[in-house]
Amino acid sequence: MKERKDIDYSFNDFSFSTIGKAKIEGTISDDSDSIFTPNQYLLKDVKTLSGSQYGIDKTFSFRGRFTEQAQNGDRINAKGRVERVEYKGKTYYY
Repeated sequence: MKERKDIDYSFNDFSFSTIGKAKIEGTISDDSDSIFTPNQYLLKDVKTLSGSQYGIDKTFSFRGRFTEQAQNGDRINAKGRVERVEYKGKTYYY
């Protein structure tokens, strides 16, 4: 379980915008946050199979069913919304 002291941001630090949908495949490079809800997997060697192409390098899910479904080194497919996330002056695509 993460403690509050382990989190250095608040929800209001972020701005989210849905910009499309995509299907991707990639290799899990960091699964350390896969046990939490929301869960997160960092990716490498990502290939966009269909939809928006924005250099996605991580996946998020607020669904508990996706916790601990993949491990470091696994090659996965993912499909869903692509969101532009602005955080501290930088833009990311998830």
